[in-house]
Amino acid sequence: MASEDKQAAGSAQKTANAASNNSMDVALHPLVILSISDQYTRARLTAPADGRLVRVFGVLLGVQQHNGAHVELTNSFDMIATFDPATGALVSVDEEFLAARQTAFATVFPDTTVLGWYQTGDAVSPEDTAVLSRVLAR
Repeated sequence: MASEDKQAAGSAQKTANAASNNSMDVALHPLVILSISDQYTRARLTAPADGRLVRVFGVLLGVQQHNGAHVELTNSFDMIATFDPATGALVSVDEEFLAARQTAFATVFPDTTVLGWYQTGDAVSPEDTAVLSRVLAR
């Protein structure tokens, strides 16, 4: 059996085992990490020097296979967010920008879908979850 065939058979077996064990196989492409790091670095460098925590938000793109047992995160893009100046809580995201980016990615990468969202910061607040869940559910 050729080396590629052995790898494919091993990968298929791993996925089958993951599905039967109710576990999940997640592949994270380096581009996702680089994009998030770049977004955070740009935000930090352009943020006012008032000591506030820099927070960035974005969308995770990829594919799901085998009824969600295999998830492959292949790309990401940033969201334009508005924060409450007093509390720093997420208030909204630019939905027109988000829709335009989703359309552009769907045109270039038709097999990918929105799999979720990411954020940097201390913790996920209920406000963050409410806003992002509503926006990404559309």
